[in-house]
Amino acid sequence: LTTIQDLEPGNREAKEAMAAIVSGRSSANVVLGELRSSYRVQVLSDNVCRVTLVGQSVPKGWVPKLAMEYGTKYFLGFMKHELQDQYERGEADVDEELRALFPPPPPLEGLDDEQQSVAQRCLQLEAESVAVTWTPLKRVSPFVSTWANYKPPQLGGRTAVALGKAESEIDCSAHEALAHKFHVTSRVNRRYAKENGDLARVVLDRRTDHDFIWAMVTKLPFPLRPREFVGRNICFKDSTGDLVVVFEPSEAEADYGVKLRAVRAEAFAVLRFTPVRDDRCKVTVVKKVDAAGNIPVFVVNRKIPTSISDCAILREEYQRDNEIDKVQRDVFAGVIEHEEQVYDETEEEFIANVQDKLGGLKEEDFKELESPDHL
Repeated sequence: LTTIQDLEPGNREAKEAMAAIVSGRSSANVVLGELRSSYRVQVLSDNVCRVTLVGQSVPKGWVPKLAMEYGTKYFLGFMKHELQDQYERGEADVDEELRALFPPPPPLEGLDDEQQSVAQRCLQLEAESVAVTWTPLKRVSPFVSTWANYKPPQLGGRTAVALGKAESEIDCSAHEALAHKFHVTSRVNRRYAKENGDLARVVLDRRTDHDFIWAMVTKLPFPLRPREFVGRNICFKDSTGDLVVVFEPSEAEADYGVKLRAVRAEAFAVLRFTPVRDDRCKVTVVKKVDAAGNIPVFVVNRKIPTSISDCAILREEYQRDNEIDKVQRDVFAGVIEHEEQVYDETEEEFIANVQDKLGGLKEEDFKELESPDHL
């Protein structure tokens, strides 16, 4: 990656060392090591690809572990500095391209036996949630409703279980909302995860376009250790026409490249996307979280809204409030302008009462106030 011309003009020793390496000659100051590497480029769309770099270095001789780690990071840094930074585009554009290629999920009966077993276990959680006594949570958005149900540890136990539920209508199709949430490592979802305190998020095994195992590590307040969740995501279309995503714990092991000292926790989840119109859907999220330990109630109450923030994220990403309000205003304006206004006696009396009270006011009866807006 480095040529003789790339070195500083005054660095004579480095130039001599590089010349020896290029020519294959030995030098008193140079030990020739070995480096092997391979790149795998996977096409994801016309303008997006996934590049995997694998390298092996044999430095020859004794090299401190710290120096080896530094050299490895420097070598792998080529991916970021020479590829990612060079071709990086806006996160929204890239994610939109990938979502557009997401194929429609298969029907529930089209899943294999193992996949159907996972789906049925998670759907059982959704069915049981109907009988749960839910406590409304403070709304993170006026358009998103959230509830919680907290079960403290039993006598002698150390595990607390929390249930969370959220509902909202989203200004996009059910398929587009599904594609957004199913791409758990998309740029937008990574950004939201980082903002919510997640330390890591990685796909471990992508079995099909609609079935993969992934892992995440989320941070808890000090002195609690982070919690790791590893599970299997499967999406399908059920008999009602809804699109559904289920999440069930997996025993797979994740390698994050760093030691996070996380405690393995468990979660079950069902995300249901119900079409309302071609460009609108209702999203319902039900999650059950076993945090693997006696977690204080105030921590649980703080983390539940985050764990069911899927609706709020989708609402923020796809909100078209101004556009929708304009359509409704145009409808009302058309009624006022083109349809005859017919009122009953009560409405006529109300109109006359308002006109009597306000119609007699004179301009001098008003006191001029300083406006906060000069326009």
